[in-house]
Amino acid sequence: MEYCFYLDWTGWKPEVWAAWTQAILSAAAIYAASRLATRQERLTMRRRADACVGLITHAQDVLLDVVARPTLGSSIARIESLSQQLREVPLESVPDFRLTIAVRQASSAMSALHADLSARKTSISYGISRNEMAAREDVKRAATELDAAYALAIEAANELQSPTIRQRLAHWRFKRKNEKAQAGTH
Repeated sequence: MEYCFYLDWTGWKPEVWAAWTQAILSAAAIYAASRLATRQERLTMRRRADACVGLITHAQDVLLDVVARPTLGSSIARIESLSQQLREVPLESVPDFRLTIAVRQASSAMSALHADLSARKTSISYGISRNEMAAREDVKRAATELDAAYALAIEAANELQSPTIRQRLAHWRFKRKNEKAQAGTH
């Protein structure tokens, strides 16, 4: 105990050296283990957030493809598939409550769009009809709802990490689209 009060290292016995070395290395190992566990948890949270944002982004991309022929059978099938994927996201694995809200908003928008397009498909004749135009409006409404879900999701995901280049480009595209829409309404 008297060795702790002064730093005459040359007079320390080998047992004291061993005890101090063990104490210092044990503290370093505990610190390293806690840092590793924290880092792995953050990485897992980032990956889960990226998966949620990626699914919403994919839904937006599908709507861009579907808007030309919304009542086509393959379009309705793609929307139904996306709606199912969004419904099946396990909420307990979502790292932030805002992502949960965003995924549920996107799921609701896609489910409503699927129901609307399925109903409109049964009453469409050949060529562009009023129902086809109304179906395109349904797609645009769903796209607006997905944009709101995306904005919420990207905000939460960005707080968990710095965004990837793909996310930055998608966010820039989203902001630019909103700016054009706002400029067109004024």
